[in-house]
Amino acid sequence: MRRTRAIDYIKKLMSSGDEDGAKAGEDLFELYLKWKETLELNDFLTFVDLIQNRWKDTIMRVLKGMPQMIGQFRAFSFEEYLVDVIRSKLKPERRGFRILWNEKLLIWRGGGREYRAALDIVLSRAEGYGEVPVVAIEAKIDVDAPRLRAVMLNFEMLRKVYPEVKTALVYLYWNADEILKDIARMFIDELFNFTSKRHVPAFLEFVNSALSKEI
Repeated sequence: MRRTRAIDYIKKLMSSGDEDGAKAGEDLFELYLKWKETLELNDFLTFVDLIQNRWKDTIMRVLKGMPQMIGQFRAFSFEEYLVDVIRSKLKPERRGFRILWNEKLLIWRGGGREYRAALDIVLSRAEGYGEVPVVAIEAKIDVDAPRLRAVMLNFEMLRKVYPEVKTALVYLYWNADEILKDIARMFIDELFNFTSKRHVPAFLEFVNSALSKEI
């Protein structure tokens, strides 16, 4: 389970003793509670846009972070949103599955050695003393070529160990060449752009279909 979450950044802002920092924390906390309750995509997008477009400089100044901290804040929030949506709409735990959030999973084995990598979200089932991934999901606010290559490599390696696993990339903004979408589909089962609300039910149907085949 991911140790740092959106609420951790928000609490630090609210307790910073800085007037602007506290205001940023209060604004973000209100929106955070809203999307946690409604799970509406538009509510979540308003939240991450506020981080980037209104409070970025304040957050970096008050929390003394580097520019990548804003990316982490938004990325961790996106992962949390997807976990909440999956848990609320599909109730995987009641169906015997586990949600692994940023937990290391075996993606390569050879010559008596193993390599594990942390994937954003994995829905798994227990088998023996381990976990067998059923669906692996990478959540990216922004997709550029290096991030996409890393996702494709991890998924391709994961499939060598678990050939039946289903994979998905969920993103908001595509900042890579369009042709890379076609190439990505050779390594990733589905791509979902969450700036469009119609992709949300399609994503849930994809995950649900994979889980249903395991029951």
